[in-house]
Amino acid sequence: RADARTSPPLTAQDRAECVRHLTRLLRGGAENAVDAGDVLAPVLRPLPYNVKLGADNPDNYYMYAQLHGAHHYVLRGTRNTIHYLSIGAYGGVAPGTAGGDERDAAA
Repeated sequence: RADARTSPPLTAQDRAECVRHLTRLLRGGAENAVDAGDVLAPVLRPLPYNVKLGADNPDNYYMYAQLHGAHHYVLRGTRNTIHYLSIGAYGGVAPGTAGGDERDAAA
């Protein structure tokens, strides 16, 4: 099992790549919160350029929207215009929202 004690030290380039990956994720999170944060009128948007989530497939077109479990949504489209459609739903409560941790709301 590799860990910090047995892995070779990171090079300057390794650290720079880590920082670049982190800043891309931060940028994607900020865009998500600012541009796609309206759960009453969600819009499917493409993932921001260069935001990599780990298992990206260059043949896929990744889109996202923020939704809320208290609302009902309808996804519309035209049948037979794509070969495959996959939808993933990820749960959680945003800090400072109803049902969120009170410690987060105070921050």
